[in-house]
Amino acid sequence: MDAVFAQKLIEKTQDYYEQRAQDFSASRQRDWPLFISFANYIKKGDRVLDLGCGNGRLYPLVSQKGASYLGVDASKRLLQEAKRDYGSAEFQAGNILDLKLPPQSFDVAVLIAVLHHIPSRALRQEALCNAAKLVKAGGLVLLTNWNLFQTKFCSLRLRYNLKKVLGKNKMDFNDVLYKEKRYYHGFTKREIGRLLQNAGLRVVENYYEKDGIKTDRWKGQNLVTVGRK
Repeated sequence: MDAVFAQKLIEKTQDYYEQRAQDFSASRQRDWPLFISFANYIKKGDRVLDLGCGNGRLYPLVSQKGASYLGVDASKRLLQEAKRDYGSAEFQAGNILDLKLPPQSFDVAVLIAVLHHIPSRALRQEALCNAAKLVKAGGLVLLTNWNLFQTKFCSLRLRYNLKKVLGKNKMDFNDVLYKEKRYYHGFTKREIGRLLQNAGLRVVENYYEKDGIKTDRWKGQNLVTVGRK
């Protein structure tokens, strides 16, 4: 994908979240069953980095586990929502493609619904390498990404792929603009696994889930991946 076009897609998605921060935050208040699975990877005393933290809703789980927390997001308005709801937590503005944090300073890095918003394989690899550099040896990187191969998204994904074949779509294969407003990339398990390996991470888990329960590719709402450094 052309680098200039990729940057435009990043800005388009960031603008969506900035403009709709309050409504988006209101829709992300309930506990997510998948968080319970992630809790198994967090221990008392861990330092947890929540990259693309949004409104900070992962913080209560991290706090309950007795771990320290830092939430980072590119959206200033979403960070305002996070600070309002979780004033005792630490948040800061930041971009996963340009992180200003000390290397190997966290035990766990969490990327919930983040990597699928990054256009081009090169930038996705860069983002994941950045995250991997921040965790200690033996540390974990936990990811969730929308599963665009589930039945309800197949027609949307195939429509954009057909446009790509016809030369009418400058995005890559399995890229979509959801409701023409947000960029998403649809990962396969093999693809996300290779990205982790290239970032120096060993794949511990890689599965589809729906409502916190493992399922198949066609039913899964999210692709969940766990890598260990």
